[in-house]
Amino acid sequence: TFKVLDMSQYEFTGVDSTTGEFQFDFNVPRTNQLIYAATGSNVEYVVTYAGTVVYTQLCTWITVADLITYLGVTITNPSDDYTLATQATNAANVYCYRRRQESNYHDGLSTSPGTDVTLGTLMYAAALWRSRGSIETAFAAFDTMGTPTQQSLTPIVKQLLGIPRPAVA
Repeated sequence: TFKVLDMSQYEFTGVDSTTGEFQFDFNVPRTNQLIYAATGSNVEYVVTYAGTVVYTQLCTWITVADLITYLGVTITNPSDDYTLATQATNAANVYCYRRRQESNYHDGLSTSPGTDVTLGTLMYAAALWRSRGSIETAFAAFDTMGTPTQQSLTPIVKQLLGIPRPAVA
């Protein structure tokens, strides 16, 4: 078991001897890269394709009440809609936090780094909630006008979250 220290999307090149900060080659993308501490005298950087990662961070940037207010609907608790709103809220919090973490942002888990990130997280949660019963990329609709495409991770949401742009270059 290891504690993941960083999940940068760029190739890890070492640790700065003065500041102790991780250094990356921003010209070489590395998807699914995990950096964890290994102690000992013979530490190497290795690529492995085996193992399991359990993500245990619990982000609480938005609440179910925030989502319901944003959606402008009335949902009673308990109900299937409230359960889905809870799942959408939790999924959006974790997903948006992780995407920012992958872009080298170091945010707190309990406080959103800004209103822009809060809005991006709310917009993503709303898209998850609205996609109930939909097929692929369209919202469920029973209208002769057809179905609108689902807008979940739109350029606006990406802009508000500051992804996929890295925090430092």
